[in-house]
Amino acid sequence: MDPFVVERGVLAMTSTDADPYFSIGGIEIPAYYDRLVITMSVDGSTSTQGQVFFTTAEAPGRSEGMSVLFDVVADGQPRDYVVDFGSLATWSGTITNLRIDPAAFSGAVIEVDRIALLDPTD
Repeated sequence: MDPFVVERGVLAMTSTDADPYFSIGGIEIPAYYDRLVITMSVDGSTSTQGQVFFTTAEAPGRSEGMSVLFDVVADGQPRDYVVDFGSLATWSGTITNLRIDPAAFSGAVIEVDRIALLDPTD
């Protein structure tokens, strides 16, 4: 990813390869919060998939079994993407890291407005 820049109230970046990502570490979030909403726009040549990986205090390594894929529309319009971890047995205990792969192609122009965990009662 090109350097992250905060402009117009969003975190803006451009992917420089086909596996762009950023991570949020040093967190301690109870797995009770089982959905993540990412409000972002992705602009590029094609719609794609995003992926969110996570680690826990009990399982500190990343793996495909500790991730969720989601469809991304790459038309430059901001959208809410809700990533549901509730059906994963590995989403348990304390979440210690989130790795967000917002697209899967080089040259994607990405603007992230919000990242939030949702209460299961919402």
